[in-house]
Amino acid sequence: MIEKPEESAEQIPEIYCRKLGHHLPLTYCLSPGQPLFCSSFRNCWFSRMNVDDFLGAKFSAAQIEQAEKPSIPKVTNIMSIIEKYRKTED
Repeated sequence: MIEKPEESAEQIPEIYCRKLGHHLPLTYCLSPGQPLFCSSFRNCWFSRMNVDDFLGAKFSAAQIEQAEKPSIPKVTNIMSIIEKYRKTED
């Protein structure tokens, strides 16, 4: 188990990502093409480290709350895009 938040990412093994379907290092989970960490970070890494301490050392409470906010379901997002497209055709 990772005890220290300042422990380098190179010392941390990769973990299987259920979202992407392959193994990824901690560094990817902390910046997966988004401004903040992956919303599934807590669920993936809880067995390997104290996630609260680790995230608290790197992000503010507001950033953690924002990153863990539930995302819009894909179907809802697709429907929204379709509606916008229909409105532009009219």
